[in-house]
Amino acid sequence: MKKVKRSSVVEPEFYGTATVGTKGQIVIPNEVRKRYDIKTGDKLVIFSGEGGVIAIMKSDKLNDLLKGISAIAK
Repeated sequence: MKKVKRSSVVEPEFYGTATVGTKGQIVIPNEVRKRYDIKTGDKLVIFSGEGGVIAIMKSDKLNDLLKGISAIAK
């Protein structure tokens, strides 16, 4: 049987909390912005899942993921 490497999606990391402000905005913790190279003006994609899970991904990373899936499908 082929061994599958676990990803951070399977084992999420906790970075703290964020409070929703009066305009519906949240501040992404500095440690997260540094780790994922999130800069002012970057576009982020927001997903939701079962049980109230919300995930955020840089849009350029989503594009890379979709291109990879498309290449595999060909």
